[in-house]
Amino acid sequence: MGNAPMKQVVRAELTVPGMIVQLRSFNFANGLETVVCEEQHLLSLKLSPSPPASEGRFSSSGYVGRYGGIGDLLWVPGQVPLDSRVPSGGSLNTVYCSLDRGLFSDLTGRDEVWNERELSSCLDVRSSLIKEALRRLATEAINPGFATSTLADALRITITMELVRYLAVAPGHAGTSAGQLSPQQMRRIDEFVDDMRGGAPTIAQIASLCGLSTRHFTRLFRQTTGQTVLEFVNVRRLERAKAFLADTQLPLKEIAYRLGFSDASSFSRAFRAMMGETPLGYRMREGRTHAKPHFQGGARLGTTRH
Repeated sequence: MGNAPMKQVVRAELTVPGMIVQLRSFNFANGLETVVCEEQHLLSLKLSPSPPASEGRFSSSGYVGRYGGIGDLLWVPGQVPLDSRVPSGGSLNTVYCSLDRGLFSDLTGRDEVWNERELSSCLDVRSSLIKEALRRLATEAINPGFATSTLADALRITITMELVRYLAVAPGHAGTSAGQLSPQQMRRIDEFVDDMRGGAPTIAQIASLCGLSTRHFTRLFRQTTGQTVLEFVNVRRLERAKAFLADTQLPLKEIAYRLGFSDASSFSRAFRAMMGETPLGYRMREGRTHAKPHFQGGARLGTTRH
């Protein structure tokens, strides 16, 4: 495996007390093996597909974890070494969010001792709320609006508390358990659901993607995520619907198509049922009057056919 230098570009930055947010682009010609030990806590959200089979493991106080797949959202606790490896070259766009360790501890009341289960969960943080907050911070970094600093600080607090809640109950994801789907299978599911156009995915389609029977897949999926497949698809679609409405000027018909709805009316009914307001109402409340950058990724909304 090669270790050619990795090129990094910071495309935008937003700084408030206790938090630094950057949009970063990485390019590397060959595979990489790196060891990172951040002074402050770090969240990294991928905005573009990661290089194939990227893996990582943490080590702390005599504990050395197993290598596991790195998901869309990575949490690296401050002063905890992370070994990562990528077998081939590629490029990657991320939202980098550095959180001050002292303020984090003051806000949460927790110490800086991270147990094995928490560290294994850090490689693939599956929190739609944290992802949405980071995407909003990325938008503010590129295109600041009214009271950006106030909004960013509120999002900092939201991210911090949601992360602590997540780690308190999240199962470890670093290894592949006989009773759970692997990180690689979950990434394939994420990409498949996000790429659907003009129709909702069926459970049979997703199960086939993982090489499993529908019944076995449904059981493993519930054990891995704590959600049914329908709940998972609905959450991902809702997230992406909100991102489209707030961050783009796409017409409802196009958004409906991208999210797998048959028409704008079906999308509007489903959105209102979950959000308590119409898509246009949400856009007027959360969006801007001019077009804003749209980041790939995110989540969806709708129904899953059996």
